[in-house]
Amino acid sequence: MNFSTIREKIKTTLLRSKKYTGIDVLYYAKNSSWVTLKNIVLAVNGIILSVIFAYFLSQTSYGEYKYIMSVVALLSFTGLPGMKTAVIMGVSQKYEAVAKKAITEIIKYSIFGSFILFALSLYYYTTGNIVFTLSMSYLGMILPFRHIASYHQYILEGKKDFGKIFKINLLVACTTTPLTLGTLLLTQKVYIIVVVVITSQLIINLYFTQRLLKTLNPNFDLKKISYGKKISWVSMISIFAQEIDKIIIPQLLGFSNLAIYSIAILIPRQLSNFSRQLMQPALPKLSKWKMTQDNKKFILKKFFQLTILMTLMTTLYWIVSPYIMHLLFPKYPESVFYSRIAAISLIMAPISLIVFSFHIQSATRIIYKTTIVFTMFRLLFLVLFIPKFGLLGALFAEIIARMINSTYSLYIFVKK
Repeated sequence: MNFSTIREKIKTTLLRSKKYTGIDVLYYAKNSSWVTLKNIVLAVNGIILSVIFAYFLSQTSYGEYKYIMSVVALLSFTGLPGMKTAVIMGVSQKYEAVAKKAITEIIKYSIFGSFILFALSLYYYTTGNIVFTLSMSYLGMILPFRHIASYHQYILEGKKDFGKIFKINLLVACTTTPLTLGTLLLTQKVYIIVVVVITSQLIINLYFTQRLLKTLNPNFDLKKISYGKKISWVSMISIFAQEIDKIIIPQLLGFSNLAIYSIAILIPRQLSNFSRQLMQPALPKLSKWKMTQDNKKFILKKFFQLTILMTLMTTLYWIVSPYIMHLLFPKYPESVFYSRIAAISLIMAPISLIVFSFHIQSATRIIYKTTIVFTMFRLLFLVLFIPKFGLLGALFAEIIARMINSTYSLYIFVKK
């Protein structure tokens, strides 16, 4: 039996399996394998970088680095983050020029973020903090380019070319990680490390984005840009909710505690991102769906199946995490307990599937509501719990806010 015959038999089996699973397994197997590989590369690379930082930097210096990166991440709202979804949907529907217009708008709005970073740089200059002064100045200069650099990924997602996304991410990881290690061997100055990490990522990603933009067709849909701007406000709230803990913690508990917290949430966050990203191959196809009652039942079924899977994953992590943390981060023994608590939020990760369904329906008002509910409760709990319970309070705030948001989102989905 030759390879072609075996391949055809596998293809036939996958096509038949759709009758039992309700999923286009052939499409998903082809594309999710690339997404899985990409996410493995990103997760492993993120962990390797954290191990390197934890080994070479003091807790205070690592906390300062994480704070700087969180400020930049928080300001990504000025780069219209909702345009990512608009580009994926536009390109998947053959409106490829949406990507070019989206990038033009992103650069324009990003200038506001640059001004904020320059203002922060001036503030830290007056306080005598040279690390933050130099870091914020540099990041202010390159922020618009940073916001558009990775748009090759969203264009390729729309084209369902997940293999190329994996290859580019692998190249970025294989380039930036050795450069970071080499820099840390030479110096532990945080602002130099920030420049090396950001610049190396920026150059490679910009190269692929500008090359891909030259290949796009001229078809355009203005509604996609309008939708991208609308959900950017939602994304802004989501980004705020995601990063605000890493802004509050150093103010109340110091930079060393931010380092401990960052190590604690590292693997649970990677696992959560991994599960969420596994849904990406479905987005181009789902964007063409109509939300019938049958499709709602299908999504609910998959949601509960994923919830069971994530519960099992959380249980497994509770068992193995002490060994993993002691192996990778021997200088951070206090992070083991916090990491186990952080893993509880993994159980709520499948709510992303419900959120995807809101995007399919372009239900902007519902997306606003659910995002605001999560952000409001998380910020409230962070402010209340951190002064009283320290890092444990930050983790409690995350878990309780996600439980409330998951329940509310599921209620709206079933009721709608």
